[in-house]
Amino acid sequence: MPDKREKIVRQRAETRVGCRAMIMVRKLNSGLWSITKFVKEHTHPLTPGRGRRDFVYEQYP
Repeated sequence: MPDKREKIVRQRAETRVGCRAMIMVRKLNSGLWSITKFVKEHTHPLTPGRGRRDFVYEQYP
């Protein structure tokens, strides 16, 4: 079992395909969050329907 302090890097399939869509936020001194950059355009079709993440979240109210 690896030490919890060791960084574990897993190989993952390339999924970004040059897409520049992003949202960047930063926390202000007031404690509020501010959107600093937002790029809506995707260079690929979006996955239709609900993903696995939504299914997992439904299990824990």
